[in-house]
Amino acid sequence: MDWEKVQKTLKKRNYDTFGAVIADLRLIFTNALKYNGNLKGTNSVSGRAYSAAEIMSVKLQAAIKKMMVTVSDRVERERIDDNNAKREIEA
Repeated sequence: MDWEKVQKTLKKRNYDTFGAVIADLRLIFTNALKYNGNLKGTNSVSGRAYSAAEIMSVKLQAAIKKMMVTVSDRVERERIDDNNAKREIEA
């Protein structure tokens, strides 16, 4: 899995769920950590790739949490609006 494949799949709208996008992004970082781990802490390309994957993994998790709060809030507001609309119709 790599960035280009994720980007192409997004552009083609071939992801069925948001979870599938997240899984592919996590796989990119997991692979980077796995395959560059033996050179972590060095100034080599692999060492920098490992460090970047650590940072981006944390950022991805933060973005997921923020997005989940936003989506949950929106879903709850829509539910409340629907209930209010039903009550108005009944009244």
